[in-house]
Amino acid sequence: MKIQILAIGVLKNSPEKDLFNQYAKRLHFKPKIIEIDCKQHIKPSASAYQKFIDDKDFVISLDEKGQNFSSRSFAEKLDIVNQMGKKLHLLLVAPMEFLKK
Repeated sequence: MKIQILAIGVLKNSPEKDLFNQYAKRLHFKPKIIEIDCKQHIKPSASAYQKFIDDKDFVISLDEKGQNFSSRSFAEKLDIVNQMGKKLHLLLVAPMEFLKK
């Protein structure tokens, strides 16, 4: 499975980056983090994301106002994406309205 995590901000050498690296070691695939640098308090434009996403890719936006899934339910959805053979993008921080053209 190919997973790209599109995240607003830069992790640099932070506890979050250490935590990501710790969990990534446990996976049988290597997720890639793409950090989208932006100025504070300025919402990124859709093009900041879209240049990394192909029309055939599968996108999940992880948003605090979004639907909640149990770990098992989320894993089942990821398995479906894996069986479809699509690249998965997880969008962090920015909700889906930022992707509307």
